[in-house]
Amino acid sequence: MELLNSLLLLFLIYLIHSFYIKNKRIHKNEAKGPIGFPLIGNMIQIGKTKPHIELMKLEKIYNQRILKIWLGDYYSVFLSDIDLIKDIFINKFENFSSRPKSPLTRLGTNDFRGINGSSGETWFKNKNIIVNAMKRANTKTIYTLLDNQVNDLIKEISKFESQNKSFNPKYYFRKFVLSTMFKYIFNEDVPYDENLENGKLSELTMEMENIFKTLKVGKLANSIEILETPYYYYLQKTDKVFKNIKKLIIEKYKNHNLSINPEKPRDLLDILINEYGTTDDDVLNITQVTLDMFMAGTDTTANTLEWIIIKLCNSPIHQEIAYNELKKVVSSKVIIDDSIKREITLSDRPNTPYIQAIIKETMRMHPVVVFGLPRYCENDIFIGDENYFIPKGCKVFINFHSIGYNEKYFKDPYKFEPNRFLENSNNSMDSFFPFGLGNRVCLGRQLANDQLYLVIANLILKYKLKTIDENKINEDGIFGLTVSPNKYKINLESR
Repeated sequence: MELLNSLLLLFLIYLIHSFYIKNKRIHKNEAKGPIGFPLIGNMIQIGKTKPHIELMKLEKIYNQRILKIWLGDYYSVFLSDIDLIKDIFINKFENFSSRPKSPLTRLGTNDFRGINGSSGETWFKNKNIIVNAMKRANTKTIYTLLDNQVNDLIKEISKFESQNKSFNPKYYFRKFVLSTMFKYIFNEDVPYDENLENGKLSELTMEMENIFKTLKVGKLANSIEILETPYYYYLQKTDKVFKNIKKLIIEKYKNHNLSINPEKPRDLLDILINEYGTTDDDVLNITQVTLDMFMAGTDTTANTLEWIIIKLCNSPIHQEIAYNELKKVVSSKVIIDDSIKREITLSDRPNTPYIQAIIKETMRMHPVVVFGLPRYCENDIFIGDENYFIPKGCKVFINFHSIGYNEKYFKDPYKFEPNRFLENSNNSMDSFFPFGLGNRVCLGRQLANDQLYLVIANLILKYKLKTIDENKINEDGIFGLTVSPNKYKINLESR
């Protein structure tokens, strides 16, 4: 009984101390924020379902675009002020170049290897290797790959139009992105008539979905300091998700290493092997970099494609403007052989500004990674003209959703208006950086943009994208590691 009383007393003291730490002001210039509770901090106030929306409400309450938020035991700031963001991510990059560490990121990054979760010299080395590897990849081959994948995608979904059936494109967009990455990284073709549930991609698809569930934001044990070590060992002992997908990638690595020709790399994996080497540590780095590329390029691109389709279905006027632009471009092409299909390629992008504006406007209204990847403050520092104090150890997040709906940067932010990116009204382009900014900008942004452009342009050219019974599709998102649409279906009508 005495032992129990002692433990309860210690726990009470711990709670009081935790409450005190979370609510004392450490500097007169620190950001404002709501009252922090013991252990959980502000995780109740911002919630799990729509934290980006709750943070916007708090910005109005405190009348500032920087918020102090305790994520469990971790002091964090959420930013939606462009000047402050640029000051941190560009001007003071060296102090904010690192990623914060946690049990989940340690598990998911092979002890902070790769590109997404690494810091310092490890990140710098990996970044240079990946940039060089992507430069060495055959550009012509990549363009041909994308054209073929887009044609396969459209052929696959055309059956719904011919059968006059409604369908959800989620499955097909995910398949498109995964099969493109499979070819780009492993040089393996995935037949488009293959079932995603039991074909070549099935294992990878299942494991990727499990990873996104595992990494879902809001796991309390990942945010309480005294639980970090036991939680990590628990994850390590029970983990199957990361082990399975790393095993799959290592098998691909071994097969490549047996037949590699350093002078004639077949794909990105060959180039990575040439750049890194073949030591045990090199294999771990190659495995993690490959996993990072799949994670960064799969859910984000597939979800963005869905959001663009939803906006087009809900905005038929804008869809028709885009179609007329595409029709004009295609009709101006000289077709030597009538058997050659009229389609949009990447070379048409400069002549289709409205399509690009639709993509950008959708990404503004529906950023799929609403908080980006966090940064870590290495030393106490002041930022911005207001001299906000950011303490050492602070986690730094960008609230992309709040930026996109800020009237300071975008006039009538709740209105879908692609023209804002044509007129550059209210400095829209300066406020638009969906792939991040500074030295840690997303390395795969060009491939992602190419995929988005080719899919959307060719779909609009071939079909009218329509809602069911002319009812608008619900645009409330489901918050997780990415923000995805609710279940929906669309109809296709040949043009």
